[in-house]
Amino acid sequence: MRRTTSIVLSAGAGAVCALACLFCWLYASSPPSLPDLTMEHFESNWNRWAEHGPANYDIEVEVRGPQAATYHVEVRDGEAISATRDDYPLKGPRTIGTWSVVGMFHTMEIDLDQLVLDAAETSKSARLLLDCRFDPEWGFPTRYRRIEVGSQMHVEWQVISFTTRNAS
Repeated sequence: MRRTTSIVLSAGAGAVCALACLFCWLYASSPPSLPDLTMEHFESNWNRWAEHGPANYDIEVEVRGPQAATYHVEVRDGEAISATRDDYPLKGPRTIGTWSVVGMFHTMEIDLDQLVLDAAETSKSARLLLDCRFDPEWGFPTRYRRIEVGSQMHVEWQVISFTTRNAS
């Protein structure tokens, strides 16, 4: 009887240790939490960028999701003048500007508008989860996450470098 009790206790202790390890691994591997994106956060940071953001900068953005890539954009006098996707040049003006700060704010605004439309339909539960962290000095989005609930659509971007430039 003692041997059976000892085996059961050992198995239980092993299971508890295994669960603790699993929880620690899940916690360590989960993405860091981001604040929810609200219209107020969006507007205050957009205003900060519009009032104080530099007109000349280079930005590099890592995108994760179905179309993962790294984008590099050069902005001069407030206009995106060149961009690459995984070191390959982008050609069209709209495509070049997508990953500028203004382009990122535009994308976030479209997502927020969709969130408002979804909320207006009372029969619909929230389909979008939007999280964002902003740069405290300039107000540009440094990390953004968009999750479509009920689907596999999960897109996240993170600014990996931001460098102001002198006017040419």
